[in-house]
Formats: sequence, structure tokens, C-alpha cells
Amino acid sequence: MNYLIDTHILLWHSDDNQKLSHQVTLELNSSSASLYVSHATYWEMAIKKGLGKLDLNVPISEFRKMAMRNSFHSLSFDNEHYDVLEQLPFLHADPFDRFSGIKMWC
Repeated sequence: MNYLIDTHILLWHSDDNQKLSHQVTLELNSSSASLYVSHATYWEMAIKKGLGKLDLNVPISEFRKMAMRNSFHSLSFDNEHYDVLEQLPFLHADPFDRFSGIKMWC
């Protein structure tokens, strides 16, 4: 199963945070799971860290490398993603969640 991981799930998974349900933890740790993280997630983390809203002991670039070593694949942006983004419904106002979810539509 393919999963596009959002910012909170990625951070909670890296901390073994109890906010993740047992079921989500099992899915993320499953050998059949393919885990993907959009570059929008790392972009959001960098902004939040710079604003003091994210307490992270390592630079975002190092966190990304650690995530990749732990089987989280990185997804970059393509020009077609911007075209799709214009067509997505406004289900919520968080621009990073909208951009992170765009991979699901392409």
C-alpha cells in the first residue's frame, strides 16, 4: 500500500509519539507499506522551525536524510502538479496540506 505522509504523521512517527494510533503505527511499519513525503512537508517544517513553532534538534536537511534512511521516499514537485493544484477544491485553508495532497491527484 502507498501512503503519502503529512507533516504531523512524519514528526510523530520519528518521535514514537503516542498521538499515533496503534493501527497507524502498524501500517507505517508494515513491510508492504511504501511511504512517501512531499517536498511541501519539508518546506512547511523549515518555515515552522524558522518561526519557532517546531522544536527540532537537527537541520531540516538532516531530518530529511534520516527519514529517507528510514524508508520514507521523497516526492518533488512537477509542473503538472501546479495545474492540478488550481483545480483542487478548497476543503480546508492550509496551503501545505493542499500541496502535499496533490500527489494523490496526479
